[in-house]
Amino acid sequence: MRLPRRDPAFAALIEAEYVREDDGQVNGLFVKNLENVQGDERDIILLSICYAPDRAGRMAMNFRPINQRGGEKRLNVIFSRARHHMAIVSTIRAEAITNTHNDGARALRTFLSFAEAQARGDGPHGRAILATLNPEAQRVFSRAPAPDPLRDALAAALRARGHVVQEYVGSATFRCDLAIVAPDGRSHALAILLDGDAGDAIADRYVFQPTILRRFGWRVIDIPSHAWLRQPEAVIAQIEAALRGDENAVDDDPFEPGSALPLPVIPVPSPVPEAPAAETSVEGFTTFEFTQGSSDKFWKIAVNGTEVTVVYGRRGTKGSSVVKNYETPERAAREANKLTLEKTRKGVCRDLLREVFCLMLFEPGRHG
Repeated sequence: MRLPRRDPAFAALIEAEYVREDDGQVNGLFVKNLENVQGDERDIILLSICYAPDRAGRMAMNFRPINQRGGEKRLNVIFSRARHHMAIVSTIRAEAITNTHNDGARALRTFLSFAEAQARGDGPHGRAILATLNPEAQRVFSRAPAPDPLRDALAAALRARGHVVQEYVGSATFRCDLAIVAPDGRSHALAILLDGDAGDAIADRYVFQPTILRRFGWRVIDIPSHAWLRQPEAVIAQIEAALRGDENAVDDDPFEPGSALPLPVIPVPSPVPEAPAAETSVEGFTTFEFTQGSSDKFWKIAVNGTEVTVVYGRRGTKGSSVVKNYETPERAAREANKLTLEKTRKGVCRDLLREVFCLMLFEPGRHG
């Protein structure tokens, strides 16, 4: 690289990027070829495809490891390295690849076609391209949403208030029940998840789907069906509060900085002095709750060895779960303490006694 040799300041900056770590994890810049990319992940991946015709204009179908047996699997690795965004820089278009009898070459051609469609904003064409990879994919992509009176009623109520609402937003089986379009018309202001029949996909619905949506920048709100049936006006008010930016109206991501869950005043037998969060060496969950206005939330944390588990959501629901693994039990304990201190920084941290825990979670009409 010529610029670092000419510019010492730039050389220092790029060297720092090569060795950068975030939260103890190596997350620096790397430049690797297809054969050497394995478990590496980065927020943004720049993928360069440098095959090209020769001087005579002939395109040799020699894609080296891609042409070999299992070449499509090598491609799958590099295609899935970006956490948030991948940019493709290519010297050829998809149609330049003609040896589609080879699995690897065909996968590369298909991916380039898909990338072009996505870059144009042609989602339907992109899905049609993906459907050619799997005989079952077309059936999944064309699946119509199951009838859902709750979704229909909530969408109608929101539209009556002037909101632009889209239903069954997403691709394949990853769908958001309702999404409210932002004022700019190019993005979504809020994702609304409903507790319809999740079938065997309970973990997908209550854990993975909301977590993935948040990681991609969505604001997410979870609406229990009983809340809509009992107090539809309160549900609409909660959704509109979330659209106005009221953080208490949306579900918190426990590992997202700033998602504080302040504590209410809880009657306990004797005052507990202000202190760090509950002892993380004790197995089981430590539970905190917050009720104020339309907010009625709980937050639980447990440490088991190197694993930190957080369950959070509105009282009366199962909530969402997030699990993170750390290198050592000591690191897990530190992270759990840090999370709990962050959540309780606006109030006094009170470790709920077993009796109080039972009174709160099994209070009539509020089952944990």
